[in-house]
Amino acid sequence: MTTVFLLMIYLGRAQQESNMMFADINRCKYFAARVMKQPANPATKQKYTAICKPVEVDLKSKNVRVYRWKDILMSEYKNRLTKFLIEKEGFDRVARQGEGEFYRDEDGNKQPIYTIGHGTTRYPDGSRVKEGDTLPPGAEGKNRARGYLRNFINNDVEQVTNQIDNFNKLPVRLKVALGGEAYRGSLAQSPRTIELINQGKYKEASKEFLNNDEFKDAVKLNRRGIIPRFKAVSDNLKL
Repeated sequence: MTTVFLLMIYLGRAQQESNMMFADINRCKYFAARVMKQPANPATKQKYTAICKPVEVDLKSKNVRVYRWKDILMSEYKNRLTKFLIEKEGFDRVARQGEGEFYRDEDGNKQPIYTIGHGTTRYPDGSRVKEGDTLPPGAEGKNRARGYLRNFINNDVEQVTNQIDNFNKLPVRLKVALGGEAYRGSLAQSPRTIELINQGKYKEASKEFLNNDEFKDAVKLNRRGIIPRFKAVSDNLKL
């Protein structure tokens, strides 16, 4: 058994349901303090209070989840990245062809890349988005688009960002900028940039990231929209 800290929340004197447990009491106290800074419940005028209670748990149990600081940081990063990508990618219920975006098929022929939802180019099963694909109307379509985005962030984007040492220790704005370009695929195109980041050579990494044909030819390819996103990564790397 392992001692962890259970966040216990009360509304007035009534205990509220909570199963959030933390390995570090300081992290638990941080969230307890945040809970208590909330305004009073508008219906009852009662305020929330919270404490951290030491409890013994079996960490091997499937029903037990203990939050560690790195988990909290990663969760915050993914939430910020999701919001960033929804803003930057917009929303398309009907698949559209990306401006100047192509891929090579098995025969080496150029084929247009289509996106749907919030910039999704591949569905969770790995199949490509095709011309004519549509999402359901209304909230169902938007929820499905967010599901595609979350799946991509949890899998493909992590495959790239996991290559960066001490990723959680980087400033959030830099993590989001890097994650955004991992989503687009440009970060994977620059392993040298990742290598320089891991060496702590951020200024060199800043210059190297812009040494990219997609960025250099953005105007010619009629893809001006990617220029500020490349520059955001480069600027944020100048720590």
